[in-house]
Amino acid sequence: MKHHDGFFTAVHGISIYYQCWLPEKEPKVVLLRAMTRFCADMGRITLPILLLQGGADRIVDPAGARMFYDRAGSEDKTIKIYSDCYHELFNEPEHARVLDDVQTWLDEHL
Repeated sequence: MKHHDGFFTAVHGISIYYQCWLPEKEPKVVLLRAMTRFCADMGRITLPILLLQGGADRIVDPAGARMFYDRAGSEDKTIKIYSDCYHELFNEPEHARVLDDVQTWLDEHL
């Protein structure tokens, strides 16, 4: 999920980083229904949007972020894909660049 392999162990004291949090069939069905509804309603989102995505993310497919960007109804939307980053952008070696991008976007929108 990130390039700093020791981060999770250092912070949480355990070495297992990822476990599926939806072990039963029914919660997966609920999640699938929620995702389907969300996808159907993306065009109704009109607030400014900043999407940050790791290009090497193995949890959230970067194509999904691109689809969200394309389908969102907002006229003010920005997508940043960090090609060599995984899922946890703020814990990547490039985190300073990510934080700078967030700060710049906030300065332009507040």
